[in-house]
Amino acid sequence: MILFVTNWTIEQLSAVISIATPIILLVWFYYSQRQALSKNYYQEINGIYAGFTEPVSKTQDKKGINSGIIMHIRDTDEKGFFKGEFDFAETKTEIENDRLIFTKLRDGTHTFLGKLDFELYKNKTSFH
Repeated sequence: MILFVTNWTIEQLSAVISIATPIILLVWFYYSQRQALSKNYYQEINGIYAGFTEPVSKTQDKKGINSGIIMHIRDTDEKGFFKGEFDFAETKTEIENDRLIFTKLRDGTHTFLGKLDFELYKNKTSFH
């Protein structure tokens, strides 16, 4: 290691310390910002997401069949792991005697676990 060199002057040691200090501070700053930003980033993921999907029923007549999913992410930790549940439903809509009739074909609530990867990057978009 460089500190074990016996013929170093105080001026040389000072130069080495002045070069090493900014590098150490940059590494520490990057690490602390990554921890703080990832914690804030992952907390923003929690919420309810929903959308329509393709029906999975094996019926010949797909007319009037609608399906959708509701995903609820409940808990997210600072490492990007999350858990939640999603509800999948599939219904068939028919009209009989001028009345809408909804028949539930499938319905289920399932638990899921996941992980999000988070990387810091510099925003490279330019403002014109």
